[in-house]
Amino acid sequence: MSIETFLLHPPVTQVFMIHGYHSSPHKKWFQWLNLQGIMKNIKFKAIELPDPDNPDPEKWRETIALEIGVVTKQIGIVGHSLGCQAALQYLDSLSDDQWKLGRMVLVSGFNEPFGDDPVLNNFVGDGVDLGNIKDHVGGITVIRSDDDPEVPAELTDKLAIGLGVPPTVVPGAKHFRDSDGVGQVPEVLEGLVK
Repeated sequence: MSIETFLLHPPVTQVFMIHGYHSSPHKKWFQWLNLQGIMKNIKFKAIELPDPDNPDPEKWRETIALEIGVVTKQIGIVGHSLGCQAALQYLDSLSDDQWKLGRMVLVSGFNEPFGDDPVLNNFVGDGVDLGNIKDHVGGITVIRSDDDPEVPAELTDKLAIGLGVPPTVVPGAKHFRDSDGVGQVPEVLEGLVK
């Protein structure tokens, strides 16, 4: 790594993980990431969001802001499912136009309403302006499975395109839940350290 690259994209030393709807910060692959981070000198913290069965975008945004504090190039964010939208809404709400985030990895994410769940669709609303975000992040990875039963693949692909990256497709991971048998997602770690 050249000194210019290092200065523009220094290594991430702190990663915040944002869970989704009907979920918690205790996912097996979040725990796996934490263990991997110890070996790479990266601190991982899974944020516990209020009332995950009835998510309120404003309360989630406030919680994320309190946990993260100041956004810097040494910080990474990992979002899963609705946690991706929560991360995007948080970043979109930052008033300082000069902020820079080191890395962002979004797993099974989307940026528009779908299906008939009014809670989910109200949370997403019209989505966020991805152009306002992508230029402020040093590295972006968008990951989906080839058989996700919850989030349509085309919505995650559309999110990736809006953020200027190709989607990374993981075979057979469904919705990356513990109940799907997913205990580790090496593609997330790769997105944080590349």
